[in-house]
Amino acid sequence: MFDALVFGVGKQVAAHAAKIWLQDRTSKLQRDAQLTDLIATSTTDRFVRRKLVRQLEEIGDRVSERIAPLVEAEFRDITENERLAALSAVVDALMAADLNDALLLDSDLDPAKLSKTAQVAVSDTAVRTSLSEPAQKFFDLVLQESCNCLVRVVLQLPTFQPRAITELLTRLTAVSDDIARVLERLPQASLHSPLEPISDSEFSHRYLEYVSETMDELELFGVDVRRYRPHTSVTVAYLGLTASTTNYQRTQREESTEFFSADHTLANDGLRIEFALADSMRNLVRGQAGSGKTTLLQWIMVTGSRSRFSGPLKRWNGKIPFLLRLRSHAEGKLPQPHEFVALNAAPLASLEPEHWTTRHLTNGNAILLVDGVDETKLERRPTVRKWLYGILAAFPDIDVVVTSRPGAANPGWLQERGFNALFLEPMSPLDIVEFSHRWHTAIREWGSHTGGLPCSIGELDDYEASLLRELESQRHLRTLATSPLLCAMLCALNLDRHKQLPADRMRLYESALDLLIERRDAEREVPSASDLVLSMDAKVGILQHLAWWLALCSRSEATVAEAEHQVISALRRIPGAQHLAASKVLRYLLDRSGIIREPAEGRIDFLHRTFQEYLAGKFAAEEHFGDVLARNAHLDQWRETILMSIGHASVPIRAEIIGSIIDRAETEPRRARKLRLLAGAALETARTLDTSTSKRVEEILGKVIPPRRRTEARSLAALGERIIPLMPADLGGLSAPTAAACVRTVVFIGGEAALRLLAGYALDPRLEVQQEIESGWIYLPTERYATEVLSNARLWDGRIEARTPSQVQHLSGLSRLQYATVFIEDLPNNDLGFMAGAEKVTDFTANISGDVDLRPLQGLSELETLRFGGGGLLDNIAVLTSLPKLRNLFLKVSGQETLLTLATLDQIEYLSLYANPDTTLDFRPFISRSTTITIELRGHLSARRTPRLPNVVFERLP
Repeated sequence: MFDALVFGVGKQVAAHAAKIWLQDRTSKLQRDAQLTDLIATSTTDRFVRRKLVRQLEEIGDRVSERIAPLVEAEFRDITENERLAALSAVVDALMAADLNDALLLDSDLDPAKLSKTAQVAVSDTAVRTSLSEPAQKFFDLVLQESCNCLVRVVLQLPTFQPRAITELLTRLTAVSDDIARVLERLPQASLHSPLEPISDSEFSHRYLEYVSETMDELELFGVDVRRYRPHTSVTVAYLGLTASTTNYQRTQREESTEFFSADHTLANDGLRIEFALADSMRNLVRGQAGSGKTTLLQWIMVTGSRSRFSGPLKRWNGKIPFLLRLRSHAEGKLPQPHEFVALNAAPLASLEPEHWTTRHLTNGNAILLVDGVDETKLERRPTVRKWLYGILAAFPDIDVVVTSRPGAANPGWLQERGFNALFLEPMSPLDIVEFSHRWHTAIREWGSHTGGLPCSIGELDDYEASLLRELESQRHLRTLATSPLLCAMLCALNLDRHKQLPADRMRLYESALDLLIERRDAEREVPSASDLVLSMDAKVGILQHLAWWLALCSRSEATVAEAEHQVISALRRIPGAQHLAASKVLRYLLDRSGIIREPAEGRIDFLHRTFQEYLAGKFAAEEHFGDVLARNAHLDQWRETILMSIGHASVPIRAEIIGSIIDRAETEPRRARKLRLLAGAALETARTLDTSTSKRVEEILGKVIPPRRRTEARSLAALGERIIPLMPADLGGLSAPTAAACVRTVVFIGGEAALRLLAGYALDPRLEVQQEIESGWIYLPTERYATEVLSNARLWDGRIEARTPSQVQHLSGLSRLQYATVFIEDLPNNDLGFMAGAEKVTDFTANISGDVDLRPLQGLSELETLRFGGGGLLDNIAVLTSLPKLRNLFLKVSGQETLLTLATLDQIEYLSLYANPDTTLDFRPFISRSTTITIELRGHLSARRTPRLPNVVFERLP
């Protein structure tokens, strides 16, 4: 019934849009005319009429999809009959209302004004006044949302031209997709808004709509589309990465109604970031350069503005998101609540109702996103923390997410205020494949709209496949691809350079700059590229001068005036360029270089901070500023700039910089380890070293190996196989954190020698070590890792998780496996045959979509606990009667027939059941049991009233 009424709302919106579009008045047509009747008055061709009807019906379905979440989720405290009556009243009201084009124009095409007019027109209808007060509010909200959709649809429709009907049909087909995108971007209406003053409600909608529109745009690195600034939708490109946290316990993993979620957990203590954020109201998200911290916050802004969170983050739906970029507040006072709107939606700031932001913060109806602690000066960070604590003291009920690179904020930086510290992990091979696919999907979408790609749309699949083959076979490329930024660079350069990829990180950045600054304008003959005649060296010289100045100031952003001043200084050093106006040069670089941008009016920054560090390092190397680099080597914000400078420097200058850092390590014991790690990391970017410096670096590596903590693993792993001989052959004499860090480092290095070393590490029984051994499975070749490392691994209490089809095929070969967990959405044929040889397994958990045949489990004589999730049915459930030790059973029940079989399992002591909503079961078949069983009913599952069952204890969980 609900579905029929929802489709009825969409149908009426489409009908009104058709009337307005076809330019017919209600004097000509009945208000309740069907689409076929409306179109019949405009064209006599029956085939054209059928096509138009289908396309307009498709638009109606798009509107229904928009309305459905509102109908399903809101106002659950009114009865089902009232909800049906209110929704039916909306359909009737839309049929009765004269929502013609004149009325739209009188409303200035403003959805809020049109909604008011429509509500006034139907406010006294008998059906509405017969509703209860809550149902009337539900009616008003759905009607308002319908009017909102109507305006958006009408604005997207092309001008109707009966004489050009064939062309019109083509345009309307494309418009349907555009309408879908427009409706997708609309913020979700909320039933809470009628309880607020109308000015608050209207402003909330405008603010969320503005955020939804302006922030759903992600710069897609490397390919020229749409005015040579590549973009895609955040919601298309966003990939939820893995986050690790020391605060997380495995016992929290079964929070969802259906026992568990396939996207919830990952191996080890890692979770998808969306799930990790749900574990606390306050989160500090730490990650290396290019790990996706800012993109994460942008995704939260867009998803929050549309109330589209799912899973455990559903509680964020309806909250107002505010994003504060600390780079924009490098100096002066930090922003206060009354400034939050201006920072996110400046054109609307003057319309903000008094205390609107404060009200949402006070009620806990807000999400505060603070980006880039690392982009502030070291001495300013205590001020940032004090400012944040002040906000939380005033508004303790808001959700907060803060991001930083690891060096600027340790895990305990905000711990005293209850912050959960998360760390964004490198992308796994599966993540890289998915990221590459999304990147190419986004390029395909924009290329089809704008053209200008270096290949045809049809060739993109071949480029994607070629890239993945290279990543599979080339370890150095695979190492680069573990961060979203570098993976995007590889995708772009693979396309631009016709599958010829750079060999290392320095060459990768060099190729990226060449693509962005010089070649794309020259090769595509962009007319505006000739506005200024500057060589590639001149452009890079200006940009690196600006980058170095930002590094010296410990900033990531400059005002336009400051940037122009640096351009003046740079131009003085360029022969023949002194006469150029700095403002014109800066504007040219903003428009054409692709490296710097204007994120907000009057502010300048680099496309990504990594490019700033690369160019600053180049400037320092060319100007022989090794002493400046060495003096700042202990500061986290200088680390990448120093490594880039070492990569750019000549051999003598390189030796000077590295030698000075090692000298400091020998004279400053408190900073010795940090400085030695930095000197060792220089091997990643230093292409050649003189003999003396090389020897000194090898010596200091012996002092930083083994790594003390997991956070050191990535830096050491970047040095590659050269450090494998320096790693301990046995972990026995090391502390648990150090031993775990050794495993992590070797996993990230990979290769033949790494697998041999990990095989020995896998025999260490400690929990921390086994967690790292388990998580390594997703980073190294599946079969070899299973046979050479995991086959005799101690595992964590005999536990392991398999998350890919290739992993599950090797579970039976793990000699110590007792607790097997399988999270597979697309298991081939949903075949559990991989469990046939796993006779020692005592606990099996599976979340598999689709129907599953249980017969392969009949040989698991030691199985004590069985859990099944997923949406499919279980076939041959009678097989469970052959499992003598089965005591605990968790599954989704499909109906009474399944229950009859379960009642025969006398050995079962605990039965946990989940079913589709509103399923009712009769448990009388359990009356004949001779042993006691506890039956847990989850979700909406209910039991019919039955006589007392003497050996059955019922429990209810929400």
